[in-house]
Amino acid sequence: MKLQIAVVLALANCVLGYTLPTVHDFQNTERMLKADDQELSEMCDNVSDALEVEYSNFLKTGVESRALKDLTYVLGNAHTNNMMRYEVENMEIQDRIITCTLCRSTMNVMVRSIRNDELERDEYLNFVLYVCTVFNLYTLEVCQGSFDLHFPIIEHVIKSTNITSRDICGVMLQASFCSINTSPSFSFSVEIDKTLEEATEHKNLIAEPSSEDIHVLQLTDIHYDPLYVAGSLAACDEPMCCRREAGNVEDKSLQAGYWTDYRDCDTPRWMIADSFQAINEQHKNLDYIYFTGDVVDHAVWSTSYDYIKDSLLDQYKLLHSSFPNHQLFPCIGNHESQPLNQFAPPSVTEEEFTTKWLYDILADTWISEFGLPEETRATITKGGYYTVVPKKGFRVIALNNNDCYTFNWWLFYDPGYLVEQLQWFHDTLKIAEEAGEHVHVLAHIPSGAGSCFKSWSEEYTRIIERYRNTISGIFNGHTHIDEMNIFYSEKGNYASNVGWNGGSLTPYSYTNPNYRIYICDPKEMQVLDHETWIFNLTEANIHGADKRPQWYKEYSFKEAFGVQDLSPKSIDELFERFARDPELLMKYHNFKKGMSDPGLAMPCGHNCLKNDLCNLAVTTFKNQKRCKELLAIYDATVTDQPTTPSEGSTPTKQPESTPPITPTTQKLPTTTCDPTDPDCDGAVTMSSLSLSLLIAIFFALKLFY
Repeated sequence: MKLQIAVVLALANCVLGYTLPTVHDFQNTERMLKADDQELSEMCDNVSDALEVEYSNFLKTGVESRALKDLTYVLGNAHTNNMMRYEVENMEIQDRIITCTLCRSTMNVMVRSIRNDELERDEYLNFVLYVCTVFNLYTLEVCQGSFDLHFPIIEHVIKSTNITSRDICGVMLQASFCSINTSPSFSFSVEIDKTLEEATEHKNLIAEPSSEDIHVLQLTDIHYDPLYVAGSLAACDEPMCCRREAGNVEDKSLQAGYWTDYRDCDTPRWMIADSFQAINEQHKNLDYIYFTGDVVDHAVWSTSYDYIKDSLLDQYKLLHSSFPNHQLFPCIGNHESQPLNQFAPPSVTEEEFTTKWLYDILADTWISEFGLPEETRATITKGGYYTVVPKKGFRVIALNNNDCYTFNWWLFYDPGYLVEQLQWFHDTLKIAEEAGEHVHVLAHIPSGAGSCFKSWSEEYTRIIERYRNTISGIFNGHTHIDEMNIFYSEKGNYASNVGWNGGSLTPYSYTNPNYRIYICDPKEMQVLDHETWIFNLTEANIHGADKRPQWYKEYSFKEAFGVQDLSPKSIDELFERFARDPELLMKYHNFKKGMSDPGLAMPCGHNCLKNDLCNLAVTTFKNQKRCKELLAIYDATVTDQPTTPSEGSTPTKQPESTPPITPTTQKLPTTTCDPTDPDCDGAVTMSSLSLSLLIAIFFALKLFY
């Protein structure tokens, strides 16, 4: 790793003269390891400026200069093989540096060329297809479909604003050194009521279990695939498989299972319907149902307005018919928009860009099918969020926090529009506090996810801290894994609330289908315990259509981890036990993976466990204190692999082995010869252009989560 870091450092030192680093340069790691954010940012600028000049010349002449070959050769050999696999916050440090460098250089060119109409649309498309072909990134169908859906929005946003490449890269990457000097408009604040004193201790309010406890079912991330075909190819070259287009295959090991499949596949309707039936058979005492979003499948390159509408209406009707006598509270997932992740501000009214079509569908369906009050229509049609009071003293607030997703291009159009919903959230909690109500908050994306815009997550966390005594539970989805996060106060680092993630009904990817039952006290609606239920997909597919899947209780949280209760104070104490007991932390990790056969087969070493540990304690990039404390405890327990997380970032994820079939995460081709060799030409280096714009295309296509 030090050698790879030194490659980038040496390049920054010598790039102005276009001189390749020497072996001596490779060994100079000290500056990189000690550099602060400003130094790292300047280093990225030095390299990106040179790349921008050479890339611009290439566009004009069609000839790759020696300097461009030299630059891309070093960059191409400095990154790890996992740069295209992980979310930015989980990349190795050298990959984040290279990503920032390439992003700034390519976005500079892209912003200028779009604003000045230097290229035709087909020229952009041809290059995207070229990159896909050369790097075996995705199929041409996936690349063209993604381009067709997203480029009009990107073009509109760039032409309508003064956004810079530094803004784009700083928001999408969120690595502290890459976000230096971004526009002040990307930092905003909510007006917070200050009548409650700051926390001076961990929240420890908890009730005793009773016969009147409330039972809440959480369903999340259904990802219904209307084109799923059992027996079709489960190991295809696209980001989602098991569809009728792939056709049938003779090799049984490559065939999609009847009930769905671990290998990048979503859920057929019969599996969803059977799951709802099993829930009804097993749980006769449900009081409420929370659905935390994502109905639409992962074939995001081929969606249309009608396709999304049909999927939403089908699954909402199925939910209603399956649970007709239960109050069901839905929220919206990032896959519900067209195209994926794009949630335009209310001020955007052009038919090809507005999101109002989706909000109108949600308002009509949620009110007619799920019985939401008519008064929720105003906020649903405005932004996909609402609040209801199911019973006296209890309120549900369902947010649309998908607009915080850093791959929502509309963030760059008007970041200020994010404030309106957050302020409404704060003001609604104030009303609840004054009425003596206790609140459950539903939102699709966990605020601690690195892909949730940090200014949004910081303000959201401030609101959670302020109304810590009013909020009794926070429920998320999106990540498809069984996890949790503690919200800590900015001052004093006191645990104020817990965010629970319900996993997913889809197995995408390598997890068992699951759902969650929460047991809450009837007065304050605090979570007293929760049970996760799963079925083993391998076993279910052995029997196929001849036998229904066998759902079973995977674990009870209190029983599995030996906690007295699920208060923020007790969960924080559990985190310390995780840090002191790697075996207990591994138990959490296996539950996190849904106890799936391929998930259990993936080894998880110390870096992997430390990544799990840190993620538990982070809900905003700004507050890493508890993460670092826990890692220090872990390192004192396991002394053979000390960790030194960088300021403002979570520990990077240790590359893990994957199941044999991973068609969408293939190793990228790299240069196979030194460009200082006269015999090394552009054909052998796979074209330096491919590397220089690869990151820009990567952001346009990194849409499958």
